[in-house]
Amino acid sequence: MNRSNIIPIFFAVDDNYAPFLAVAMRSLINNASPAHQYRIYILIDRLGDENAAILCSMARPNVSVEIVKVTEKLDALGDMLHLRDYYTKTTYYRFFIPALFPQYDKGLYLDCDIVVIGDISELYHTPIGDCILAAAP
Repeated sequence: MNRSNIIPIFFAVDDNYAPFLAVAMRSLINNASPAHQYRIYILIDRLGDENAAILCSMARPNVSVEIVKVTEKLDALGDMLHLRDYYTKTTYYRFFIPALFPQYDKGLYLDCDIVVIGDISELYHTPIGDCILAAAP
């Protein structure tokens, strides 16, 4: 497989946001180009079996879905995470991506509460120069 055609996409979710993630993934998959391989990684601490099965069932020939537990990384941080009503542990999962997936030079982290209206490969292929991070409000 041509490594340049692989687009790694990361989401962080818990059971509360799993229905929103299902919508985001469906919209992403419906707009995915057959020219690319999309690797969706769902970062979790805990996720119910039913929600995990629904999300994994969305895989297609050019879209893989993998659930990745980050529990050990969370446990290593102990009480260092600042939590509030809108800052849950799930908010911090994105910081583990570089350590968990060193095989990728680039990836997309997407919030669960989005709808993808075009092929996400266009965003992935946006040049970011020498920057280590690009973000959009």
